[in-house]
Amino acid sequence: MEGDNLATRTATAVATTRRAYGLPFVISASSAGTVIEWYDFYLYATLAPFFAPIFFPSGNDTASLLSAFATYAAGFLVRPFGAVFFGALGDIIGRKYTFLVTITVMGLATVLVGFLPTYAQIGIFAPVILVGLRLLQGLALAAVLIQIAALMRTFWRGDWSPFRRRAWGNPRRHPNGAASTSSPSKVPSQGAPSV
Repeated sequence: MEGDNLATRTATAVATTRRAYGLPFVISASSAGTVIEWYDFYLYATLAPFFAPIFFPSGNDTASLLSAFATYAAGFLVRPFGAVFFGALGDIIGRKYTFLVTITVMGLATVLVGFLPTYAQIGIFAPVILVGLRLLQGLALAAVLIQIAALMRTFWRGDWSPFRRRAWGNPRRHPNGAASTSSPSKVPSQGAPSV
């Protein structure tokens, strides 16, 4: 009996020492991540006419520009795969860590595009590497959007309360502080009537 009480108090103390992220913080962090990632897509579309002859064969300016925009489109076409992959990863390791991984992937891919050699220097490998980096950026963009949607759903449904804390990998707890052993499907949401 004493051990159960001590375990409950210890678990409650650990749960209360974690930093509680409020709704304004999560909205600000999510918005910042989205703005950073969409800004990269905006820059690519805006600067495509200028760097199309640099990364693609310059024999035909129209073909170079269309190739640059096809590379832009490839980043959008891969987004469903990024949502599926990183959505599952977010369920496994937590939304916060997946969010940080996707921001890092997007940042590294953007930096590598900046250091990418031109078509005149490495030939056909320049557009191939560019397409690969754009695919990584598309995966990361979809991942950020799916993580943000999951976090906002968590707040919207009231799952952020101590009774239903899940999004950051925190253990499920009862209002009295004891750890829950019930499955998520057996615990009613706060707004839904219990049967």
